[in-house]
Amino acid sequence: MRPWLPLAIVSLFLCTAAAAEPEYWGDADFHKDYPESVAKCARYRKVEPPAADRPTAPQLAALKTCESADAYYEITGPGDTVKARHCAFAEMARGENDGPSGAGVLMMLYANGRGVAENLPYAVRMACTVGGAPFEVQGRIAALEARMKGEGTDTPFDFCDDVTSGYGAGLCASINARQQDHQRDQRIAELGRGWTPVQKAAWDRVIAAQTTYAEALADGEVDLSGTMRGVFATEAKAEIKTGALGLLDALAGKALDKAAPGQLQKSDAALNAAWKKVTVHSFEDFGTVTMEGVRTSQRAWLKYRDAWIAFANLTWPGMGESTADYLTRERTNALLCLIGDDACIAADEDSIP
Repeated sequence: MRPWLPLAIVSLFLCTAAAAEPEYWGDADFHKDYPESVAKCARYRKVEPPAADRPTAPQLAALKTCESADAYYEITGPGDTVKARHCAFAEMARGENDGPSGAGVLMMLYANGRGVAENLPYAVRMACTVGGAPFEVQGRIAALEARMKGEGTDTPFDFCDDVTSGYGAGLCASINARQQDHQRDQRIAELGRGWTPVQKAAWDRVIAAQTTYAEALADGEVDLSGTMRGVFATEAKAEIKTGALGLLDALAGKALDKAAPGQLQKSDAALNAAWKKVTVHSFEDFGTVTMEGVRTSQRAWLKYRDAWIAFANLTWPGMGESTADYLTRERTNALLCLIGDDACIAADEDSIP
């Protein structure tokens, strides 16, 4: 979060919307290649919302750490359209209009009439203020003008509906990931309600190791050379978190079978065999993925597995080996899929319990 501007400056910005807003669609020379959208943005440029919709100075002072997307998308709790609106205006004053925040959230609030009277002309103005790739801007304007005619009103209007760029897709993937994080955190809190302080400390070590592993995997085993790199990295991290919750649910519900005698040794052997295949594989056509990056993520995974084993033995005595077996087979498959080995099991086949 960027530091807040002094309140007097914020108030000044809120009173002079044009000065507070970022570049308006049509102001840049390259926008001239899109005369239709430039003309439409010019038509709505002076549309204003009711003055009462803007936050007062005391309300601004109470929202020094808010993020409008959190309140709008219910990322950290129940939705709050008033907080989302007030925070979005404050973000506008700070020039924070990067995707679904500031002007982007105001666009959605006024398009959908959430907590305010529907104001489609002002929503168009915000669509021109938040900007984006040319086809994104054109798509949003078209969708909003269609709503003015009563078309397409059966579903909520959303910033992410018209995303065409890798950058925009990354922002939307981040929103979705944060929503999922909140849901996972709530579920983990339920499962951990009866844990002892020692068990909670062990779980904290799992989460710390998971974070390190997820970052290492996203950096080392995901090709980050394309415009969709943000989406792919976010999805890779989310997959690890989802897998961890699945394992935790299985342990808590006694749904994870005890490893048969010698099973973990077999799984370790299979992992070693897969690792040998990885070490001799050529990563020449893998974009930013390198052998060194895979080694880094493998080291992080080993610490992640160790943290899980310690936690499982503390919380469900005797299940540490089964946990290790589960994670080892999961990682083996991931390595095989990374190099496109024929033994890779697709995730939708659900062959790894």
